[in-house]
Amino acid sequence: MIQRPKKTVLLNKVIYSWLLIVGLGVVSLQLSASAESERLNDVSGSQVQIASRVSDIIKPETDTRLYRSLELKNGLKVLLISDPKAEKSAASLSVSVGSGDDPVDRNGLAHFLEHMLFLGTEKYPVAGEYQDFISGHGGSHNAYTSIDHTNYFFDIENPYFDSALERFAQFFIAPLFDEKYVERERNAVHSEYSAKYADEFRRARDVYRELVAEAHPLGHFSVGNLDTLALEGPRKLQDDLNTFYTRHYSANRMALVVLSHQSLEYLQERVVSVFSAVASRSTEEPVAVVNFIPESQLPLEVQLRPRKEKRELSFIFQVPDTKLYFREKPTAYIGFFLGHEGKGSLLSLLKSKDWATGLSAGRYLEWRGGSTFGVSIALTEQGESHVDEIQSLLLAAIDLLKSSGVDRWRYEELAKLGRQSFAYSDAQQPISEVMQLANKLQRIPVQEILQVDHLYQNFDAELIQRYLAKLSPSNMVRVQVSPAAVVDKTSRYYQTEYSVRPLSLAAKTVVSKRLVAELKLPKRNRFIAEDFTLYPAKVVAEKVGDAEAKSQPNGVEIPTDWAAVPVLIEGAERFKLWYLNDDVFELPKGFVKIRYYLPAVADSVDGAVQANLYAGLITEMLNEVSYSAAMAGLNFSVSPHSRGIDLSFSGYSDSLPALVKTVLSEIKSYNRSARIRKKVHAQSFETLRDDLLRGYKNERLSTPYRRLLRVLPSLLYSPYWSSDAQETATLVMGLKQYEATVGDFFSGASAEMFVFGNYREKDAQRLAKPAKKLLSSGRDAPSLVANRVVDLSRGGQRFWKVLPSEHSDSGVIYYIQAASESVAESARLMLLEQMLATPAYTSLRTEKQLGYIVFAALYPIRDVQGLMFVVQSPSVDANTIYTEVDSFLLGYKSDVLNNFERDKLSVLAGLRQKPKTQAERAGEFWDGLLRGDTDFTRKQRLISAVEGLVGADLTEYYGKLLSSQSARVIVATEPPSADALVGSAIELIGTDDQLKKALPSYKYP
Repeated sequence: MIQRPKKTVLLNKVIYSWLLIVGLGVVSLQLSASAESERLNDVSGSQVQIASRVSDIIKPETDTRLYRSLELKNGLKVLLISDPKAEKSAASLSVSVGSGDDPVDRNGLAHFLEHMLFLGTEKYPVAGEYQDFISGHGGSHNAYTSIDHTNYFFDIENPYFDSALERFAQFFIAPLFDEKYVERERNAVHSEYSAKYADEFRRARDVYRELVAEAHPLGHFSVGNLDTLALEGPRKLQDDLNTFYTRHYSANRMALVVLSHQSLEYLQERVVSVFSAVASRSTEEPVAVVNFIPESQLPLEVQLRPRKEKRELSFIFQVPDTKLYFREKPTAYIGFFLGHEGKGSLLSLLKSKDWATGLSAGRYLEWRGGSTFGVSIALTEQGESHVDEIQSLLLAAIDLLKSSGVDRWRYEELAKLGRQSFAYSDAQQPISEVMQLANKLQRIPVQEILQVDHLYQNFDAELIQRYLAKLSPSNMVRVQVSPAAVVDKTSRYYQTEYSVRPLSLAAKTVVSKRLVAELKLPKRNRFIAEDFTLYPAKVVAEKVGDAEAKSQPNGVEIPTDWAAVPVLIEGAERFKLWYLNDDVFELPKGFVKIRYYLPAVADSVDGAVQANLYAGLITEMLNEVSYSAAMAGLNFSVSPHSRGIDLSFSGYSDSLPALVKTVLSEIKSYNRSARIRKKVHAQSFETLRDDLLRGYKNERLSTPYRRLLRVLPSLLYSPYWSSDAQETATLVMGLKQYEATVGDFFSGASAEMFVFGNYREKDAQRLAKPAKKLLSSGRDAPSLVANRVVDLSRGGQRFWKVLPSEHSDSGVIYYIQAASESVAESARLMLLEQMLATPAYTSLRTEKQLGYIVFAALYPIRDVQGLMFVVQSPSVDANTIYTEVDSFLLGYKSDVLNNFERDKLSVLAGLRQKPKTQAERAGEFWDGLLRGDTDFTRKQRLISAVEGLVGADLTEYYGKLLSSQSARVIVATEPPSADALVGSAIELIGTDDQLKKALPSYKYP
């Protein structure tokens, strides 16, 4: 059982002041109810609609929700989840049909059908009504098509769940498939294909598609385009659409998961009443296919030339369907040891030879009835010349696992970690949880559906050895991705250059016995937690009713049912320590976050580059330690920020301090010892620098809207440098220059630290000791540069930044900045974003058909709120996109209040949502600290500001901000046309500093 000391609850109110801011795994599994398997009548008692009902679902002791599984008479599988604490309801339906089931002469049909289901049903015929209803009530929705299933999902505010579920059910009861929308959605599908044309994963899959027989599920072009979805051939597209739906969309091939605050009885009644009408056509799943490639054609060697600067070596082995062994997990076991990154691992050995920088192993390509196991290795440029040796070392690692690694104690260690992970798992967002569970409900016994990912139930050495036997050279496809690939073919849909030939095994590459002898299996993991004692919070907010409230010095009232907030327990000039024992989630976990402010980083672009290199080198130096910790449920990361370095730790509170101490001690040694730095640099510096340069080069080839998003902050925020500027600085940043400065990197440093979770105050103080030891006095160090955000409100004009792109699509980001940094301004813009997001999508994507990627979103920088419209188009240029966005904003002014009260309630519901997980709560507090909201009242002030808004405020504000010609930055992929800009006060931006220097700024310490 969980060791849980009695929690002390103080009856006195919590006083808020300016100091306050925003044994084997000891797992106990319980059954939510006794098992039931009976025939039941529906609520009216007139007709049997439920074939069976089951409630014995294994769940963690910490999970207080109720579960029930049903199978309706029509064959639909259902899982109900009742969570009285849920602030949103969610549902997902998975259909066991996907792109692998497309007719061979109609590729993309399953995906096209997914699009068409959103465009009206017999009961709700207006296209877009479903989307408007969901987004208008604080919800979100989407769907995706996989190789063997299609999943539809949504979430929404609780009061509107019944209506949303009714609309959702009609997708699977009576869709219209209105022919007038067929042409439009063909274009949308083609735009999606075009937008991801340069995606390297899709380009590789296009090659794999050509290696298999045409009828194999992997042989299908999953997305579709205008050619494969031709209106009239080989048959009428409308007819194929209806035929495919009728053949595959049957209740017996569907699984539904519903999560809401309502009782199980209520949810059961709602589901039965609306989903019993889903037709049961008694259709069967297509016949499963075993092999990826006929065994007679193996082994194969494939060479593939990427568009981006990428070097990768993959080994793909055909194995029996892994879905059959979800309790034993043989491939997970194998992948754990082949993918190990600790001392003696295959990756560690390859890194020591400077042949590789990363490795992953596990399930790879999968389809109905078959699977593959893959090992993917990120190569260095030098590693490309040693592919045969790398292959030999991989096979040696497999042989070592076969001969010495299939042990019960190793399996039990994984099982122990799995039990811990299951017992103390964080909650998920409802929409993510129902989506995952709906897929599992298709193939996992419902009793085990919650624990299946964590389950290592049966150690079967013979089974593991059977899978290991499949990892042989004769059963292998070796795929090398390289700019220097020798190619003689081009794939059909993504024009990927590649070659394929038999892989010769006649001349076996010999690697030295000494090198092979360096391969070792991992030892027992020293980071596994053993103590799960929960420490009671000292102070708990008393719930005393809605009428009373705690008042802050600034006059903001905090509801009495709010939980405690962090306290500053150490406030020296250069080091601040904040602490809070989590009094909400009661998990034996902790979070330690440290931000080091380093004047040298903020001083120049060279400092930013040095921070990138520093973070990468520390990560590499600590990789073997952090990987073992990660396997035990602990996480560590080091990352650069605009004015320094961030360290982040999370995991079980029992073992996390050991990781924190180890990491900080190693970093201290690196900072202060030239000898240690020299050793690290000799192995990693040039490889890391090359990786950074490769990343900058590849960024230019990424999809336009992603690249534009990376440019926007460099125009508006300081200190922040564009990727182009950092690439230039990295090119000239050699090892000698880096080593000359890194010894003084922490000179003049200060730090802010936050300890949160299952810790006492004295634990936080212990954790802080090694963190403070990294600080250096640096009497001659420069002072820390302030944060600045460009104030566009005083510019009186628009600014246009041109960013050349090698992608065929055009892209535009149209950014509008709030008129001030006040909370009132943020509230207005938040409400306007809610009012405009769906109409903008409908206008620009659905009606104008500008492209697949179209969205409006908030874009805050520090306290300055902004609103951006993002469009990527394969069919129109940047001028047209810019003009259409402008036209929409000018034309929508009279309609902005159409759903004012609904939109206002939706924004308020979002602001009032509490964190769903301990990690999310830690993140909210940390974000507040970093932005200076040390009394954590900003969210409540936003709520108050939104509550006070009236329609007249928004109409006036819309006219001043959104209908004006100022406070805008437009970033586009191609030069603007003078004709398109007639009548606009617009200025082209040259360098990033041009805008920053031309306008005043908001300043933050």
